[in-house]
Amino acid sequence: MGCPVLQYLAAAGIGTLGIIDFDIVSESNLQRQVLFGSSSLGINKAIAAKKRLEDLNTSISIHAYPKKLNHKNAISFFKEYDIIVDGTDNFKTRYLVSDACIITKKPLVYAGIYKFEGQVSVFNYKNGSGLLRMTSANISTQYQINNNTFKRGQSEAQIEESTSGGGRSDDLFGVSQDFSDSRQNQEDEEAEEEIDLTNYIYKMPWSLNLAYSLTYNNAVGQNDFSTNSLMISSNLSLTPKWTVGISSGYDFKQKGFTYTQLRFDRDLDSWKLDFSWVPFSPRASWNFFIGIKSGLLSDLKYEKKSEPDRS
Repeated sequence: MGCPVLQYLAAAGIGTLGIIDFDIVSESNLQRQVLFGSSSLGINKAIAAKKRLEDLNTSISIHAYPKKLNHKNAISFFKEYDIIVDGTDNFKTRYLVSDACIITKKPLVYAGIYKFEGQVSVFNYKNGSGLLRMTSANISTQYQINNNTFKRGQSEAQIEESTSGGGRSDDLFGVSQDFSDSRQNQEDEEAEEEIDLTNYIYKMPWSLNLAYSLTYNNAVGQNDFSTNSLMISSNLSLTPKWTVGISSGYDFKQKGFTYTQLRFDRDLDSWKLDFSWVPFSPRASWNFFIGIKSGLLSDLKYEKKSEPDRS
């Protein structure tokens, strides 16, 4: 790409051109790099190009650098020019050219040809993005612990049951659940097993979930983390029928708490009672619900809620 670019720039009368190339003109170059001829064989390409272009236009200034572009000289070279044109043929050098253009704040003109296809683009124009660089990335992770996490001495049957759905024997990621079992979402029609409340208050089932998310954006050169937050949620079964929960989070970028909610659930056998409360944030509100669990009688319910203050 370098040969036709140089020819047209020189013919157009661009005042100053700089050419950097460490390679030597060989016979295999002549059929596609039309800037060179048989008299250029064995000569450095930057020097041979300068000689040919000076013959094409004697009123312009041309500088030849018969060197290899590297991290030590790229910035000093680029500072002397207004626009950088990438005519290289390998990714390592293209990364280098892109980085040097971003550091020196120079627009980068890029072009490439493959068979009968071609493409051209301009990067780093008015603080735009660089060439072949990450424009966005996201890291998300979560972890769960519960009242079974630190238990030891499980029987083989308990271990087999906990791992049959794809979990771990040490329960590192929380209790394994078989989501294909529809019985989890249906009321057990059989008589419920009698629950022994002895020592229940000392062994309340609980769970704690932690989730962290970090998002990086550089689509238009902003080079910034758009989100950086930690979310926490927890549930505690006070009795076999009462469950309380809380969820909240902290936004490290905005330096403040995110959506926070308190939940109270009461299992009334055939009925279900829920109460949720968002104490602060622009969506501060509360909601109370009581209704029949049965699908046929699901319309028999009472719900009362407050609307968030949108003023």
